[in-house]
Amino acid sequence: MMQISELQSLIHSGKFCKNDVMKCIFGLNDIEVKIFCNIVEKDSDVMELARKIKRDRATVQRVIRNLIALGIVGRKSMNMKRGRKYVYFAVTSEALKEILTARIDEYCKSLKNMVNLIK
Repeated sequence: MMQISELQSLIHSGKFCKNDVMKCIFGLNDIEVKIFCNIVEKDSDVMELARKIKRDRATVQRVIRNLIALGIVGRKSMNMKRGRKYVYFAVTSEALKEILTARIDEYCKSLKNMVNLIK
């Protein structure tokens, strides 16, 4: 997770981008951000993502579970000739903004409560 000093440094450098926001607010690492960005570009299954980012299937599945738990990725089932597969999709940009804003509000509220405890 990004430290406050790192966040301040990025903001003041003028090089703060959406990937940094995702890392900071959700505590994502580079691989998680990369997978999320790939899903934003194109709904994908696990194997497509694994090939694209050159990681094993288990890593991609673990990351996707985390992204689903955060509420920023969903999945839909696709019937195939033999069985089914899941295709993963990103929430809309509006939904993502709402989730990010809610997280920021939670953090601010927690920090204010901590400050109020100072004697």
